[in-house]
Amino acid sequence: MIGVSLPELEATIKILDEDIAEAEILLEEREFIAKAATGINRIADRLTPKLRRVFLATVKQFQNGLSLDDLITAIHSKNANNVIRHLNLDKFAKELGVTGTVIQEAFNSAGKFAAMELTRDAKITTSFDLINPRAVDYGARVSGALIKDINSGQLDAVRALVEDAFVSGVPPRETAMRIRDVVGLRDKQVEQYQKFRDSMEAQGIGADIIDQRAEKLAGAMIRSRAETISRTEIMDSANAGQAELWMQARENGLIDDRRTTRKWLIGPSACDEICAPMEDQEVGMDEDFETGEGESIGRPPAHPRCVCSMRLVIKR
Repeated sequence: MIGVSLPELEATIKILDEDIAEAEILLEEREFIAKAATGINRIADRLTPKLRRVFLATVKQFQNGLSLDDLITAIHSKNANNVIRHLNLDKFAKELGVTGTVIQEAFNSAGKFAAMELTRDAKITTSFDLINPRAVDYGARVSGALIKDINSGQLDAVRALVEDAFVSGVPPRETAMRIRDVVGLRDKQVEQYQKFRDSMEAQGIGADIIDQRAEKLAGAMIRSRAETISRTEIMDSANAGQAELWMQARENGLIDDRRTTRKWLIGPSACDEICAPMEDQEVGMDEDFETGEGESIGRPPAHPRCVCSMRLVIKR
């Protein structure tokens, strides 16, 4: 380098070395973030189909066990409570209890992954305590709340369907088939199902064809419902398992809150309105994130089918 003094050359080399070091740190951080995001998403990708199959199998088993003759007899009484009693949604809720096993598996898998991640990337040696009181019955508690929510919505939807059938003069056999078809659906989906049948009847389409088409629609909607429940609950449980490991590490004095933050990682298909604006948002261990719509949230998921996760940022 003609015309450049030795001190100037050394200064230039120092700047280049600092730039390279900074680039290496940024690359290492990006790789760390990618591992954290893909780790949680891999757990979700593995267990979402499993929970979906369990949910759909439970719905099908309950539908197959329904006696249309008994339902028709109850419908003839013109008493909605009597119809619901014969439907026995408590049995459906009990059968849905098997979802807790898959939810617990997601929670435990994420906790173990988070422990491995801390050990590997932050050099903090720890393990996931599966017998911690918060962890041991997580699946049962979460599935219980999920079942309660599903059953409550199911009860309201079926009651509205039955009462509408009484007012509209829908034949008992058709009412019974409608009830069977909508098991597991949300109230809005039940409304959509009802409008679909009513529309075909208004067009003068034959009863057999209406039954076939309505059953196909109900099947498509229950599969969509199963995907939403499965993806959302598994991501929620995986993020909860990760957060539980961090809590255990804090309680054991392995993480200093003063030097540690949580960073929001958007998933590969993050929604533009809620999650995309949250990319790389950092908050304290006990602070809330702020969504793109200005709402406070403790951790992912931010909405149904959300694919976001978190990572720890530990400042040395």
